[in-house]
Amino acid sequence: MGLTKDGKTLFELPIYRVSEDEYYKSLNEHYQKRKIPHNDPLYEESLNQNLFKDFGGDWKYNEIIGYLRFYKDVDYFIYINCFYYQINKKRITKTRTKQFIPVDDTLCKITIKSSYDNRKIAEKITEMVDYCSTLPAVHKRYIDREIFDNMVNCIDWRVLLELDKKGNG
Repeated sequence: MGLTKDGKTLFELPIYRVSEDEYYKSLNEHYQKRKIPHNDPLYEESLNQNLFKDFGGDWKYNEIIGYLRFYKDVDYFIYINCFYYQINKKRITKTRTKQFIPVDDTLCKITIKSSYDNRKIAEKITEMVDYCSTLPAVHKRYIDREIFDNMVNCIDWRVLLELDKKGNG
């Protein structure tokens, strides 16, 4: 398998070890084997949280084992190519050296007015990404903006956000 020249990234798709349904079915089995009935609801809730963490936390992000990266390549014709990346393991199993956990679901919030055109919406979203990049929780980290920067001005935001539907006027 040879690697070819790299092009402009269009989007990436995560590859998960198992489906979300399979994961949560296994989590439920894990929970049923280990749960200890108790009269104290606080104790039981704490136990449930510990079992959830022990099993591996949320499926999303924590079960990713690879990516499909789609990119544009130009060689007389325009091509869309796909790279396949996977973890460097011979046997892919459920392991947790680190877990992604939800931290803040309102790190930043913007209002998109129905009168905004695509250019204005892209500008507002770019400002939002810029602002979030400066917040104390992430400002010393690297935020990979390549896909966002490649796509932000190519998206029909009005269609995506359904701004032209009746009732959004």
